[in-house]
Amino acid sequence: QLVEAARARSRLACVSAASHHGLSLLRPPTVLHLWAPPDARTPPTALSRMHRSRPLLAPRPDQLVESLPDALAHVADCLPRLEALIVWESALRRGLIGRHEIRRIAWPHLAARRLAAEASHLSDSLLETLLAAGLRDHGIPYRQQVTLLGSPVDFVVGRGLVVQTDGYAYHSSSSQR
Repeated sequence: QLVEAARARSRLACVSAASHHGLSLLRPPTVLHLWAPPDARTPPTALSRMHRSRPLLAPRPDQLVESLPDALAHVADCLPRLEALIVWESALRRGLIGRHEIRRIAWPHLAARRLAAEASHLSDSLLETLLAAGLRDHGIPYRQQVTLLGSPVDFVVGRGLVVQTDGYAYHSSSSQR
């Protein structure tokens, strides 16, 4: 992918850059996503999608992967909201960008501004992002990353439904028989 980006005199963008950064994706990209300046005459190919924009962060001339904020902006504009949210929350979860930093960036499009307001660092996995978004979209109250009886749980939904999304956890009480 980096060779293709260099050959096209561009850089990896959007989901291709997100994948390069090690971020979670609901599904792998089917084509290579590349960046070029708006006035560039770099034609897209059948195997690539060209994102043309002014970068949020000035790249070095030898840089073959766009910055994380630029990748997040392209993801927000390119993918459906839920798929983009998975990528954004993955960046937060991995500590590649902070909540305050996301809120300070002057995002170029409404989709990115909405994701900046919605994305949370609380989801420990893609599954947690999906569940939290579904609960939020349906107006179902929940708390995430809660400690109950000394044990962490992923979600407490409503008044007391406990949900673990990943793996297996055994929770015992002191009143076992």
